[in-house]
Amino acid sequence: MITDKNLLDRPGPTHLPENAGERGGVPPAGREAPAPAEAVAKCPTFFLARAMLADDVFEAGLL
Repeated sequence: MITDKNLLDRPGPTHLPENAGERGGVPPAGREAPAPAEAVAKCPTFFLARAMLADDVFEAGLL
């Protein structure tokens, strides 16, 4: 396999996918946010909710 691309060059940038569902975990101003477990269940790709859920699990000593 021969390519013309320099494979020793720096890798390209990492692009996270556009995720319209992420807004599903962020409530409008004045409303209380759902629990992280609820937000993850509603939108499993919502990174912030997943991180908050991991923090809750760690703090509870379940890991």
